Amino acid sequence: MERHSQFASLPWWKLTPDPSILAGGAGSGKALNAAMRTTDSDSVIAYLSGPTRVSIHMDRITAGTRVTARWFNPICGDETLIGSYPNSGARSFSTPDGWEDAVLLLTV
Repeated sequence: MERHSQFASLPWWKLTPDPSILAGGAGSGKALNAAMRTTDSDSVIAYLSGPTRVSIHMDRITAGTRVTARWFNPICGDETLIGSYPNSGARSFSTPDGWEDAVLLLTV
């Protein structure tokens, strides 16, 4: 059975590191979290190295007016839809319970 992943369909060649996406929860040392966005600002990916809460500057996604948020589990490949949000201000996200690490996907 083939499974399609939103994560796998992202144009990785357009991603650039952008730590300014993280409004809070960047962490440090072994608990360092990282963020990147596409050069056309239609997607953001944040890697969270452990269970945490992170705040994202939603206005860094400028290609549309609404952003769809998903969790991606890098261990097993499962995705969980979080919801749809306006691309303004900052929004907090908490990693799903029981996950060792997580990838937050924000797309228009």
